[in-house]
Amino acid sequence: MAFTVNGRFLSRPMTGVDRVAENILLRMDAQWPVEKLGRYKVAVPRETQRSITLQNGDMVRIGHRSGLAWEQLDLPSACKADLIFNPCNTAPLRHKNNIVTIHDANVMDYPASYSRGFRAWYKLLLPRIARRAKAVITVSEFSADRLLHHGVVNTRPIVISNGCDHLEERAQSQTKRDGSVLFVGSPAAHKNLDMFIKLAAKYEGRDVPFLVAGARSDSVFSHSGTSAPHPKNLKFLGRVSEQQLVDLYQSAQVLLFPSFVEGFGLTPLEAQSFGCPVISSNREPMTELLSDSVLYGDPDDLADWETALNSLLSSDQTWANLSQGGLENAKRFTWANAAQQYLSVIVDEISADSRQTAHAPSVSRVSAV
Repeated sequence: MAFTVNGRFLSRPMTGVDRVAENILLRMDAQWPVEKLGRYKVAVPRETQRSITLQNGDMVRIGHRSGLAWEQLDLPSACKADLIFNPCNTAPLRHKNNIVTIHDANVMDYPASYSRGFRAWYKLLLPRIARRAKAVITVSEFSADRLLHHGVVNTRPIVISNGCDHLEERAQSQTKRDGSVLFVGSPAAHKNLDMFIKLAAKYEGRDVPFLVAGARSDSVFSHSGTSAPHPKNLKFLGRVSEQQLVDLYQSAQVLLFPSFVEGFGLTPLEAQSFGCPVISSNREPMTELLSDSVLYGDPDDLADWETALNSLLSSDQTWANLSQGGLENAKRFTWANAAQQYLSVIVDEISADSRQTAHAPSVSRVSAV
């Protein structure tokens, strides 16, 4: 059976799940058993501008559509007999040989974050692709629990944690912390930017800059997620490049992650990999992934966050302990390890199909005389 990666994510501005997809693909490519399975392909829409350098695979431009229509019509038509790996939540409905990664059940757990059209499509799509897929993968035990709870899947999906070491090569050798408090993410309601802004107001006049990095997508998210007035010490940076993000992680005094719900929570692990201490929401899956390497706050309790931030900013020892603890925690999550687990699932499915084909009964035809 030929193997194809659904490369739709390469045709759009990078989001969190797209970053995961690209890193899984790159590390999986480095481990791909080309002698056993031959080369594979990454199918993308024709107008795709981004490219990706592969050792054992080939980018193939197919179809004449783009976006959702390309994924649902062009992709399955061009790859009828292939096993298709779909790393970004969605997959072609009419294709039977799918492996799909569904990152979370956020659209059901926190529907206020998403536009009406996006909610309707995902609620229709996710259970159907999950129940027809050869394998369903998700990124945390919490996410597996929520997908089961909402009936997206009938059996527990395979859990493969993301890595967080994709930005390490961009690290600057000499950095100086500037005392800033950082928020990284979209202003969707479940990200709880409102809490960050209210906390910034508490520090207005104390020479503590609060920085927000991230862009929104009106086609996905329903509103800005905040109604709080903007204090003078708050600055919105908009979408930042990977190098700018690394610079922020290396210069910020602390990252705040007050999210109500996540499938994984990559941002705090990214920050930890650069020695930036984290104060996180005390919700799953953050407690699952961060354990005792961070300070926690109740995402509904502003005073809780103010207390945690005061304790970190006022104690060099607390800061140093959290910085070192975060570095150690982040080492547990590598893309090479994640890719190895993905590859194991893929090879198992290809092997199972080969065995099934080999044992299929032959059909003889008798000519009429």
